[in-house]
Formats: sequence, structure tokens, C-alpha cells
Amino acid sequence: MNEGRVQLFFREMAQIAGSQGMSVVVMSDSAGVWALTLVCDEPMTQQLLIRFNHLPGEKLMLPEVLLRTLYNHSPAGPGDYELMTYDVEDGQYQTVLHCISVGYNIPVRMSDALLLNVISMIPMYIEIDLFRRQRSRYTPHTSGLVIPINTISLDRLSVELQKAIAEENYRLASSIHEEIKKRSKQ
Repeated sequence: MNEGRVQLFFREMAQIAGSQGMSVVVMSDSAGVWALTLVCDEPMTQQLLIRFNHLPGEKLMLPEVLLRTLYNHSPAGPGDYELMTYDVEDGQYQTVLHCISVGYNIPVRMSDALLLNVISMIPMYIEIDLFRRQRSRYTPHTSGLVIPINTISLDRLSVELQKAIAEENYRLASSIHEEIKKRSKQ
């Protein structure tokens, strides 16, 4: 761990029951003590599964081709990049691909950053204060995963609010309502 940031490592991926192919990816710190969860949509879930299962033709897919182009036609080499997550805004982690020698940042969805990490081994980091706010204890292969409320879309929060009210879970309903109100003010 570098001062001020934590390197993230992919640990596992699980499909979300009842969803249209969505999954939750679990990443952890290097010690495997703390976890960060990330919800991935169906297209990203499929892209990750292609790489994890090493399906034929994966090396000819656009992310791999673009990565080779980046490495072959850029003054920066493969070891000159890193991925950094620094904030959560409107339910999305804010992440950039950072070129160390040139000093430029390219915004990227965190799920796409994870895919880039998987295919390239470009290290993936998160600012330590954000990690401390978003993390949960890592328990391998657990059936219950913690997903921070600030990373859930407003549409999904509205659905979950109605569900919490229907189930008379007023503590959860209050938390969800506060998150929705907080985002409405931004």
C-alpha cells in the first residue's frame, strides 16, 4: 500500500439473483482483509466472464486490441499506467486511467477499469479515505455481500425504498430516503 491509497485485487464475482445478468464483483486489499463491492451490468458481466473463462477470440476483442495499440503507439510503456478511484458521485465510482510519465487522466467507468485491470494487469487503486468509507470485511465466497448505498442508482434506490416501506423496515427506508434527498440537493 502506498501512502494515501490502497491497491485493489479482484477476488470473485457472483450473479445477482433475479437480475438481468447483473453481477457483483468483489475486490479486496492486498491482505484480503477488507473488500469493496462493485455492481456490474449485464454487458460488463459478459465481458468479464469471457476473460475469466478464456473463451476463443478474446485476444481479438476491442479492449485487447486497444490496449496493444496504446502500448505500441504511445510514448508511455505498459508499466506507466495505473487506475485510480477517487470519489463517488451520483451513485458511480469516479475512476481515471492515469499515465504516470505524461501526467494525464482519462475518466473511465470503474467496471471498465476492472476489465482493463483483468486484461492488462494495470494496477488498480482507490484513495484510502474513500476505501475506508466504502469497505466491508472480506469473507470469501459469502452469500451476503455489502453494497454501499451511495453506489446504487437513483432508480434502484426508489425501488428499494418502496420495498423497505412495504416490508415495514423503516430504518432502511429512512437511510434510503436520506440518500435520495442528499443526491437531489447536489
